[in-house]
Amino acid sequence: MALASLDIYKILPGTNCGDCGHPTCLSFVNDLVFRGESPKKCPHLSRADQQKIEDLVRSGSPRSLESYGQVMFHPLETAMKRVQPLSFSYLSAVMGEGTTFLSEEDAISLPFLNTRLRVTKKEITDEENAPLPPGFQTAVYNYLATVARIHPENQWVSFKELPGAVFLSSYFVNNVEGLVAAQFASRTEKLISAATGLGGKVLEDPDISPADVKLSFFVVPKITVRLLFWDRTEEDNLPAVATFLFDTGIYRLDLESLTYLIEELVKRMIATL
Repeated sequence: MALASLDIYKILPGTNCGDCGHPTCLSFVNDLVFRGESPKKCPHLSRADQQKIEDLVRSGSPRSLESYGQVMFHPLETAMKRVQPLSFSYLSAVMGEGTTFLSEEDAISLPFLNTRLRVTKKEITDEENAPLPPGFQTAVYNYLATVARIHPENQWVSFKELPGAVFLSSYFVNNVEGLVAAQFASRTEKLISAATGLGGKVLEDPDISPADVKLSFFVVPKITVRLLFWDRTEEDNLPAVATFLFDTGIYRLDLESLTYLIEELVKRMIATL
């Protein structure tokens, strides 16, 4: 059953105090659901409220939120069920772009950035055969369940312009794009190096944007994203700004899974510093 992040978010104090180690309550929700974070890290929750959150994470929410503007986090089991009836042979052909069907294992060798993932209907592992974190597996399974309906249109929009992004846009701007801006301010050479090390490409076309750095990343088949970066300027006292752009054809993929995939990209970029 789907787990609604709103059910958990409403239990939290909503003050964005940072005492849990996260910049916002919403980012704390993300890690509670996707990364197994303990609700005890919020010192302002009563033991009863901590138990409510633990119960929600363990069993799933009794409500199902499907409409735009209402965010759902899919537990791994739910996402995994979505791919059980699908033909991996067919999906491999649909995805192309370096995807390989491993017929003897009924598995997919899936390119992700500059690495490969091994996907079966029971688990997803990395190149060293280590299982991916549950949230990462959830995002990939949700991607596989929708990839046949993703058709790139070569029209680019920001995250907040994607359908249904109202609830997550603040989190994405502050904690994904904001993290890139903070970490790579006055470090444009390191940004380019980190990006190219993950298979990213520098975009030279001046018509794309006047940004100081323009990058393109192949994330997974059918999903390429762009990153525009304006470095901070001392003379005008302007901070660095980072903006991801997405092909409008990506809207079939749920935004929680898309956010996780981009967070993984950002995490790997920052790991190079």
